[in-house]
Amino acid sequence: MKQFSITREKHLDHMVRMMPILVLMYAIQCFLTVSMELFGPVSNFIFSLGGCLVFMVAGFYFYNLKHKVDCYEDHLEIHFFGSKTLMYQDIFMVEVDGNEDDHFATLIITCKDLRQVKFYLIDDAFKMKDWLQAKRKGEPFRMAA
Repeated sequence: MKQFSITREKHLDHMVRMMPILVLMYAIQCFLTVSMELFGPVSNFIFSLGGCLVFMVAGFYFYNLKHKVDCYEDHLEIHFFGSKTLMYQDIFMVEVDGNEDDHFATLIITCKDLRQVKFYLIDDAFKMKDWLQAKRKGEPFRMAA
């Protein structure tokens, strides 16, 4: 029975808040590039900058929506271009790349066979770390709401 899923809502909210700033920075780059006219067809460069910006934002959005991690009683199910199962008993170490003040961070799981599984941009990474450590030890742990 599924207990909960790892979410990335805080990163999506952050992206929405940052979008006007990204568009403004793109507009400033376009203005400076057009005003300098240091090289040939400037419009190609401006379109490539815009394309890179759109590709980056779309990639983050796609990753946040399609990379699902479901937590069950005895394992994790990871869905992204296929499906993988990670048993809690196979976990050797759990780390968080980030600060406790961060709204989202990267969770790094090292398995007993020394392979690493990384979950990028997840909400409440430190709570998830504590929960996974308790699960791998077989201890009961309730995640606070």
